Amino acid sequence: MTENNNEIILTISKKKYILVVVLCIFLIAIGMIAILDGDFDYSVLPGFIGTAIGGSLSQFSRIRKIKKIRIDTDKYFNFKGEIKTSLITFSVLILVGILFKRIFIKVLFILIVILGVCLFILSTINYFKKKPVVVINDYGIKVDFNIFSPKVDMLKWGEVKEVFKYEDTAGKAIGILPQNMKNILGHRNCFRRFLIGNPKILTIYQRQISMDIDDLYIVIKTRLI
Repeated sequence: MTENNNEIILTISKKKYILVVVLCIFLIAIGMIAILDGDFDYSVLPGFIGTAIGGSLSQFSRIRKIKKIRIDTDKYFNFKGEIKTSLITFSVLILVGILFKRIFIKVLFILIVILGVCLFILSTINYFKKKPVVVINDYGIKVDFNIFSPKVDMLKWGEVKEVFKYEDTAGKAIGILPQNMKNILGHRNCFRRFLIGNPKILTIYQRQISMDIDDLYIVIKTRLI
C-alpha cells in the first residue's frame, strides 16, 4: 500500500498472489498429465460433472451465508444471474464434451495449460510491478482486479449510493453500490460481461488487497461524508 498526495494505492496482496500461483501450478499439472496420457475418452466426463456439482454447491453455500446477514440481499446481489451463468457454463461444457468427445477434451486440456501459464506470467508481472488494483483519491475510486470482476476507471464519490461490509465463503468484503452499475458494465466486452455476469455491486475482498479491510472501509466511508 502507498499513500501519496491524499491518494491511497492498493496492490495485490501476497496471499492472493500465492493462491493464484498454486492454482496455476494445479491447472498446468492437470492439463499436462492429461495431454501426455493421451487417452481422451468418457472417463474424464465424471470429473467435469463432479466439478459442476462441486462448483454449484460452493455457490449455494456462499449465497446461504450472505443471506444470513441482516441486509437486503436482493438489493445488493444478483443471485439468479450468478446461478444462470454457472448453469449455462457447466451445461455447455458437459454437452460439448459428450458430443465431440476426444477432440473437445484434448483442446480443453490444452487451453487449461495455456490459461495456467498465461495467468501465472500475468499475475507474477502484476505482483512484482505492484500493479494498482484499488486507487482511492479525493475524486473517487478505481478498481481493477481481473477479468472475473468489473473494472472501474473512476467511480466518483457522488455516484456511490452505499458502502457496506459483509462476509461470505471467500472471506470479509466491502460492497460498493453505484448509482448506475449498468453503465459501468456496459463498457466491457461481451466475453468479460459473460464472465462477470450482472452484479449489482463492486466487491473488494480482504484476500485481494494489501490493507486491512476494516481500515479500508473507514477510509471509503470518510471520503463519502
